[in-house]
Amino acid sequence: MFPAQTMVPVLILALLTTAPSQAAETKSVPRHSVVYDNLLALRYNPLGLEDRLRVAYQLRLYDSDSILWKSAYVGVALTPTFNPALTRLGGRFEIMPIAILKLHAGAYFVAWHGTFEYFRSFPSALSDTSDEALDAGEDAGLNYATTGYQVELGGQFQIKFGPIAIRDTFDFYRSSNDLHNGDRAFYDPRLDLMIGNDGWHLENDLDVVWISNFGLVAGVRTHLSHAWYDESDFAPGESSTNPNSPYWTSGLLAAYVFDVDWGSAFQKPTVIFLANWYLKHRYRTGQETTQALPYLGLAFRINGDLWTSD
Repeated sequence: MFPAQTMVPVLILALLTTAPSQAAETKSVPRHSVVYDNLLALRYNPLGLEDRLRVAYQLRLYDSDSILWKSAYVGVALTPTFNPALTRLGGRFEIMPIAILKLHAGAYFVAWHGTFEYFRSFPSALSDTSDEALDAGEDAGLNYATTGYQVELGGQFQIKFGPIAIRDTFDFYRSSNDLHNGDRAFYDPRLDLMIGNDGWHLENDLDVVWISNFGLVAGVRTHLSHAWYDESDFAPGESSTNPNSPYWTSGLLAAYVFDVDWGSAFQKPTVIFLANWYLKHRYRTGQETTQALPYLGLAFRINGDLWTSD
């Protein structure tokens, strides 16, 4: 068997790829389309592997050639997630009323497989979720298979000034799972975060990048994770302080979009690299792992059109 951490599910890399080329900006947008987007990602500190697929029907909202309005759409999408520890199945409603803003709302069924030391639940949000404690829990047989659900509310704001682009991606989640032994909280390895059962948490990525004219995108990403806890997430008599969040990382984001013509069904093959250092974390700023060791991510993304019609 692989060491437990080597298969921790990945926190998905929110991507910032190149802005449309001049040719793409003048290309017409179909009224109806079925599109897909697939991301395969690997991370380190903690280690993880995940594939996320999006297949969406999109209806163009406006008959306009303006770059702000021509790509606006409303649609629905299937957005399954697969990794060695869980399968997440569901979909979401999406709307992009203007090119600088996207919004979505989704719901998912989650099946935890009980593999690679996950799923783990705890009697309190204050419980120890360090890598050492998770390893010890696996040795003691404390991980188990279970099911649950997750709802998602989120969006993305993006704007570009010449070769400089800014993108903020935010997602609010409410997660609930069938916990054993009256536990109150669970550790989500995809987010590296302790979450109160039936509780809300936030994931936010802020990217500021330079976009070249030869496929390279390079800049800085700052990530924030935060979980909100209720009194019911703590054992009786415990302090309700939150040692787990917010936690912050910041560092390099780089991507390269290959200039290849594989047809409309295979567009923008992109390799993405992240090296983000922990600025604040319960365990990864010297308490268990040295702060000099960054969060590392490597991913491959591709998208395309499956069907279009005017």
